[in-house]
Order: sequence, then C-alpha cells, then structure tokens
Amino acid sequence: MLATKSIPTKDAVAFNAAHWPVHNQRQGIDWKESRYALGAFEADVCVGVALYKVVGGMAELEQIVVMDGHTSRGVGSELMTAFEQHVAALGCHVILLETAETQAPAFYEKHGYSRVFTLPDGRFHLAWHLYRKEIG
Repeated sequence: MLATKSIPTKDAVAFNAAHWPVHNQRQGIDWKESRYALGAFEADVCVGVALYKVVGGMAELEQIVVMDGHTSRGVGSELMTAFEQHVAALGCHVILLETAETQAPAFYEKHGYSRVFTLPDGRFHLAWHLYRKEIG
C-alpha cells in the first residue's frame, strides 16, 4: 500500500537530482539553474542588491532590496539596468518577476514590465502581480 509522509528536504532534493534528468532528456531539455546577485555600492557600503536566477533563457528577478534611507535615489533603477544587461548577455529572451500590490508595481511598470497576471488574496492576503518583459 502506498503511503505519503514528510521527509527531510535534503532527501527530496537528492531524489530530484537523481530522477529529474530522465524526464528532461525525454523532452530534450538540459535544465540548468544558475543563481546570481548584484550589489549597488556607495563607496564601500552595499546599499542595494538584486537576486535572480536564470533557467532555459528565462531570467526570474527574485528581489531588489534597497537599504532604508537610500530609496528614491536611483539605486533600484541602477540595479534593474545592470540586471537586465547581465541577463541579456547571458542570452535570456524574457524576464519574469512577481510583486505584491503594496510593493513595487509602479517601479516595474516604469521600467517597461507588463502585468500578465494578478493573483488576488495571495501571500499575506495581498494581491500578487506577475510581470513580464521581453529582452534581447
């Protein structure tokens, strides 16, 4: 009889590493996920970071965070520009990101991102927006 139970995350990751490639080969996919980070600095002080990953020609911006007291000074825009240039150089053709209604929709729209989906009552009972931008 089949039973489902909780297992350590490391065991699940190891299982996926052993069995996922077979599924990818069947589809002709070589799944490689690369993670990156950029920092914005004033002198030697990091005042903002961008965290993102790239898989199969698609970049996913996970976060842009700017140090409190340094917002509205162009730090986020500088990070966004550097991020887009980097993923374009990596050969990406599209960028996806998500943001809450209370976070930065206007910022992303200002940078040319189009809202493609809204999930009402998502995390923390907020509306979450999915944005997309074609590049390259």
